[in-house]
Amino acid sequence: MAVPRRFFRRHLFSLSAIVLFLQGWPAQAALQIQFGVYSDEAVYRVVQTYRPLLDYLEKDLSQRMREQVTVSLRIFQDRQLLLDKLVTAELHMARLDPIPYLLGKKRESGLQLLVMENSEGKNQYNGIVVTHAQSDIETVSQFEGRRLAFGHPLASVEHYLFQSMLVDHQIRASSLAGFTNLEDARRVGYAVGARSYDGGAIDQYTYLQLINEGIALKPIATFAVDNAVWVAADINDYLVAYLRDTLLSVNDPALLKPLSRSQFNPIDDDALSASRRVIEQSKSFYR
Repeated sequence: MAVPRRFFRRHLFSLSAIVLFLQGWPAQAALQIQFGVYSDEAVYRVVQTYRPLLDYLEKDLSQRMREQVTVSLRIFQDRQLLLDKLVTAELHMARLDPIPYLLGKKRESGLQLLVMENSEGKNQYNGIVVTHAQSDIETVSQFEGRRLAFGHPLASVEHYLFQSMLVDHQIRASSLAGFTNLEDARRVGYAVGARSYDGGAIDQYTYLQLINEGIALKPIATFAVDNAVWVAADINDYLVAYLRDTLLSVNDPALLKPLSRSQFNPIDDDALSASRRVIEQSKSFYR
């Protein structure tokens, strides 16, 4: 049974289900939870990454809620569309970077953090500022007057965090010879490696992949990036609690290894103050 978009609005308790039960009506079809994720990888790889974990969530949620629950995986190659669907509660849950979450929360205050991903005790990974391996550029300050590649406007590493670092070095859009927004980190890395642009920023995982492919990149700076968070739409508080408890109960390393993570940690909005600062600081990049 597909759940209507606003069925799970917060503070809505399903009294009708109790009435049907007391009247002896047949059990309803499975409760369907829509989970969304952005990825530029092949669909089969994304399914391999998430489906075992979602199967666990289905089983655990069904036991906790005492009804059959299914968790559907929806893969988006458009970051904006993923966020739009979460904001309108067409998705019940999504995996996002903290910055897109905060941007979405400005549109829909009912979005709620569930958990943050953790890797061997760390809640952060590295973003890497790169230029061509043969470039004379050695520091971020030397990007002044050069051409840079940014990522999608919702990309944390390739867009917001990189622009924030540029502002820290007194570089703004008007200081550059030009810049372009590309779709993702791989495209940024390829463009810099081909000398189409003088620099850009990519995450450490993409950097290692591109180096292994023989792409000629040189790292000149790093910055910390908060791990991804799992977010609930503006849905019923009871379901949010079940989702959070189920995610925190995951203790099988095999389920999280495909995400390069070791566990989920509790998280609240106060922990994202650094990401809020980055959002505000990046605005001054265009001034």
